[in-house]
Amino acid sequence: MENIEKLLKQIFDNQNDMKNDISNIRTTQGSMQNDISSIKNDISHINSKLDSVVDQTAGLTEFRTETDKNFRI
Repeated sequence: MENIEKLLKQIFDNQNDMKNDISNIRTTQGSMQNDISSIKNDISHINSKLDSVVDQTAGLTEFRTETDKNFRI
């Protein structure tokens, strides 16, 4: 009977350990989801700035081309 009690205690302890592990996984998952959301916002902000740089570069290229044409005439 003592062996059965030890075995049941081990099972109970293992079950508690697994519950704690699952709780830790859920906490980590929540943190990761927040990090991913933050990264997505950062990427959106970077893309917005990059679009501005592309537009400015296109404008400067057009200005340079037009200016060059005006001086060659």
